[in-house]
Amino acid sequence: MKGLSPRYVEGIVKEAVKGTLSTGQAAARLGCTKQYVNKLKRRYAAEGPSAFVHGNAGKSRKWRTPKGVEEAIIALYSGKYAGLNFSHFLEKLNEDEGIKVGYRPLYRILTSAGMSSPKRRRKAKKENAHPTRPRRKGFGELVQIDASLHPRFGSGLPKATPRGGIDDATGTVMGLRFDGEETLAGHCC
Repeated sequence: MKGLSPRYVEGIVKEAVKGTLSTGQAAARLGCTKQYVNKLKRRYAAEGPSAFVHGNAGKSRKWRTPKGVEEAIIALYSGKYAGLNFSHFLEKLNEDEGIKVGYRPLYRILTSAGMSSPKRRRKAKKENAHPTRPRRKGFGELVQIDASLHPRFGSGLPKATPRGGIDDATGTVMGLRFDGEETLAGHCC
């Protein structure tokens, strides 16, 4: 029944009370159970149309920050604590000013007043922190080898290690083969 207006629900329940709609049809239209429609019918008979108005309608939330405190927070952030980020400002409010408020209400108060927390200042990224090494000049000067042990041929079969070597200067594959394990003897052979 979420998202349905109280007037719509009231109209459906009125029809169910009159008998123009069955309880099952009313339940289908409202998206609830027959038992709940019967409960609504009883409430409507006892309270009338006010049975469909939410109990908190017209009341303010008990945890709402008082208007005076909101104004004090805005004044402090735009004056004495200008330039602080919201988290640091929250610490100052709680410790120095004695204003107890959570981060979410503070964020809502300040952003609705058009204020924003300053961005964190990042250090400039160093240029070329990991420069590439130039390739070797001659064939065979450096052969890079690697291997990795994984279940290559299926989960039920034993693991296999493909090992290979590649020449750094030319990028030519020097050799590839499968072994049962990654060992020094496998690399040297």
